[in-house]
Amino acid sequence: MKIASRSLGLSLPEEKSQPLIELGNYSILLYGEPKVGKTSLAAEFPENFFLMFEPGAKALSVYQRNLAEGADGWAEFRDYLKLLEKDKKFRTVTVDTLDVAAKCCLQWACKEYGFDHPADEGYGKGWDKVNGEFNTQIRRLLKLGKG
Repeated sequence: MKIASRSLGLSLPEEKSQPLIELGNYSILLYGEPKVGKTSLAAEFPENFFLMFEPGAKALSVYQRNLAEGADGWAEFRDYLKLLEKDKKFRTVTVDTLDVAAKCCLQWACKEYGFDHPADEGYGKGWDKVNGEFNTQIRRLLKLGKG
């Protein structure tokens, strides 16, 4: 069996890459107890757009959109990613909070794939769909080139 070569147009690097030295070029996970100031800290990053899966920025002046609950919130998240893929204004994107986003993704996947719970799909198949969806959208977010 012959395997077709896909190397057309590829080349090996001739120089090392240069490290990025600005903190805003990196993805950061802020983890901590409620009300310790995670959102307030994130608000200090320049041109930051907040995707709010739960209320938490009421006392802050930030660019934000409050997402719906459940499956609808995850659908909105996906739509905002489409907008952000074309955006030139925002340098940072904050998802507040990621655990609520994951629950919304779970509800979206159940609705999208027609099961009540991922465990109903046989050994790992439902969870694989949920995890695949979550990871695909988070990778989209990370590929935006925004902090």
